[in-house]
Amino acid sequence: MRTAVASTSIAAYYAMGPRLGRQQRAILDYMAKHCHRDYTRAELADATGLRLSSVCGRAAELLALYVLSEGPRRPCRCTGINAHPLRLAPAQMDLL
Repeated sequence: MRTAVASTSIAAYYAMGPRLGRQQRAILDYMAKHCHRDYTRAELADATGLRLSSVCGRAAELLALYVLSEGPRRPCRCTGINAHPLRLAPAQMDLL
Protein backbone atom coordinates (compact mmCIF):
# COMPACT_ATOMS: atom_id res chain seq x y z
CA MET A 1 0.00 0.00 0.00
CA ARG A 2 1.42 3.34 -1.00
CA THR A 3 0.63 6.56 0.82
CA ALA A 4 1.77 10.12 0.35
CA VAL A 5 4.54 10.67 2.89
CA ALA A 6 6.58 13.83 3.07
CA SER A 7 10.29 13.44 2.46
CA THR A 8 10.98 15.07 5.83
CA SER A 9 8.94 12.34 7.55
CA ILE A 10 10.94 9.65 5.78
CA ALA A 11 14.21 11.36 6.76
CA ALA A 12 13.05 11.59 10.39
CA TYR A 13 12.13 7.88 10.40
CA TYR A 14 15.60 6.84 9.22
CA ALA A 15 17.31 9.32 11.56
CA MET A 16 15.82 7.50 14.56
CA GLY A 17 18.03 4.54 13.79
CA PRO A 18 17.21 0.88 14.26
CA ARG A 19 14.77 -0.14 16.95
CA LEU A 20 16.20 -2.93 19.03
CA GLY A 21 14.33 -5.84 20.52
CA ARG A 22 14.48 -6.98 24.13
CA GLN A 23 17.16 -9.63 23.54
CA GLN A 24 19.28 -7.31 21.40
CA ARG A 25 19.04 -4.64 24.11
CA ALA A 26 20.01 -7.19 26.82
CA ILE A 27 23.15 -8.14 24.86
CA LEU A 28 24.13 -4.54 24.18
CA ASP A 29 23.45 -3.44 27.76
CA TYR A 30 25.69 -6.18 29.10
CA MET A 31 28.45 -5.42 26.60
CA ALA A 32 28.25 -1.69 27.34
CA LYS A 33 28.69 -2.34 31.08
CA HIS A 34 31.69 -4.58 30.36
CA CYS A 35 33.13 -2.85 27.29
CA HIS A 36 36.73 -3.60 28.28
CA ARG A 37 36.36 -7.22 27.05
CA ASP A 38 35.17 -9.18 24.08
CA TYR A 39 32.77 -12.11 24.41
CA THR A 40 32.05 -15.25 22.43
CA ARG A 41 28.42 -16.08 21.82
CA ALA A 42 28.55 -18.81 24.47
CA GLU A 43 30.03 -16.39 27.01
CA LEU A 44 27.26 -13.89 26.27
CA ALA A 45 24.61 -16.58 26.66
CA ASP A 46 26.08 -17.57 30.02
CA ALA A 47 26.37 -13.96 31.21
CA THR A 48 22.95 -12.73 30.09
CA GLY A 49 20.92 -15.86 30.78
CA LEU A 50 19.68 -16.01 27.18
CA ARG A 51 19.71 -19.25 25.22
CA LEU A 52 22.73 -19.72 22.96
CA SER A 53 20.50 -19.96 19.89
CA SER A 54 18.93 -16.60 20.79
CA VAL A 55 22.32 -14.97 21.28
CA CYS A 56 23.56 -16.32 17.93
CA GLY A 57 20.54 -14.93 16.11
CA ARG A 58 20.64 -11.55 17.81
CA ALA A 59 24.41 -11.31 17.30
CA ALA A 60 23.94 -11.86 13.57
CA GLU A 61 21.36 -9.08 13.49
CA LEU A 62 23.60 -6.70 15.45
CA LEU A 63 26.56 -7.51 13.21
CA ALA A 64 24.42 -6.67 10.16
CA LEU A 65 23.54 -3.32 11.78
CA TYR A 66 27.28 -2.67 12.42
CA VAL A 67 26.64 -2.32 16.16
CA LEU A 68 28.95 -5.26 16.93
CA SER A 69 32.17 -6.41 15.30
CA GLU A 70 33.94 -9.78 15.32
CA GLY A 71 37.51 -10.28 16.41
CA PRO A 72 40.06 -12.97 15.60
CA ARG A 73 39.39 -16.48 16.89
CA ARG A 74 40.31 -17.29 20.47
CA PRO A 75 39.39 -20.05 22.92
CA CYS A 76 35.97 -19.57 24.51
CA ARG A 77 36.06 -19.40 28.31
CA CYS A 78 32.88 -21.53 28.51
CA THR A 79 33.45 -24.21 25.88
CA GLY A 80 37.20 -24.11 25.27
CA ILE A 81 36.51 -24.15 21.51
CA ASN A 82 38.03 -21.46 19.29
CA ALA A 83 35.40 -18.89 18.32
CA HIS A 84 35.18 -15.35 16.98
CA PRO A 85 34.53 -13.02 19.93
CA LEU A 86 32.18 -10.06 19.65
CA ARG A 87 32.71 -6.56 20.86
CA LEU A 88 31.02 -3.24 20.42
CA ALA A 89 31.83 -1.68 17.08
CA PRO A 90 34.33 1.21 17.26
CA ALA A 91 31.59 3.76 16.56
CA GLN A 92 29.61 2.41 19.54
CA MET A 93 32.66 2.53 21.81
CA ASP A 94 33.00 6.25 21.09
CA LEU A 95 29.56 6.81 22.62
CA LEU A 96 30.59 5.38 26.01
